Amino acid sequence: MDNQGCIYNNDKTILLKGNRNLKVIFVANGVKKIDSYAFFSCTRLMSVELPASLYSIGQHSFECCKSLSNIVFHNGIEKIDTAAFYNCISLQKIQLPPTVREISLLAFGNCISLNEIHLPRIIKKIQKWTFQNCISLKKVVCHGQLSSIDAFAFNNCCQLEYININQSTHIGMESFGGCLMLNNY
Repeated sequence: MDNQGCIYNNDKTILLKGNRNLKVIFVANGVKKIDSYAFFSCTRLMSVELPASLYSIGQHSFECCKSLSNIVFHNGIEKIDTAAFYNCISLQKIQLPPTVREISLLAFGNCISLNEIHLPRIIKKIQKWTFQNCISLKKVVCHGQLSSIDAFAFNNCCQLEYININQSTHIGMESFGGCLMLNNY
């Protein structure tokens, strides 16, 4: 256990369980992974700073952190796993570092306050339901060229006005279903 009340594996490279009473967390440098469900439903958590040593955020790790509004990512993170930030309803903006290679399905689903996201150049695919029900999402900036947007990826993003993709991008079934404000993509 560290001074913030978080629990780690023996060599302190995996954060296993977060302190449910924290409002702000600074994950220690040297941590390589946040384990699945580590901060699941930590409803008081408002801000997280992740270290440069971190390369993976596990499944459901921050799911239902309803007060989480600020995440600071540093270069190094490569994977955001399934439903990692699902239902983080206070999260407004995400600036992912250029090292992120994979954003798994439902990673930011139901983040109803999310209004803007910038995707790194090396992201080539947006998986199923990744941003589904992000009803405030207006702008998606792709810094690279997406090869595929899977089914329901942006389904019900009813405020989405802008996403820059090319004509060769494969668009899955209902990827933009319910995106009433999106005229061109």
